[in-house]
Amino acid sequence: MNPDALSHPAPRIDVSRPGQQNLVLLLDEPLVIGRDCEGLLLADSQVSRRHAQLTPKPDGVEVTDLGSTNGSFIE
Repeated sequence: MNPDALSHPAPRIDVSRPGQQNLVLLLDEPLVIGRDCEGLLLADSQVSRRHAQLTPKPDGVEVTDLGSTNGSFIE
């Protein structure tokens, strides 16, 4: 568990899924997202196998691109 988690609430990540109920994640440790990874799986051909990592920080979330082919951006 992240040592900062005791003093800061875990960031909330809302995942929209067309035609399905939205998914809400509380991020208390780093999470890898991609098409073929140990974290959050995204079924999209534009997403790399290990696309990006979300890391909780005291003031929000740090997004790190893991060398993805198409890059990462925040909307």
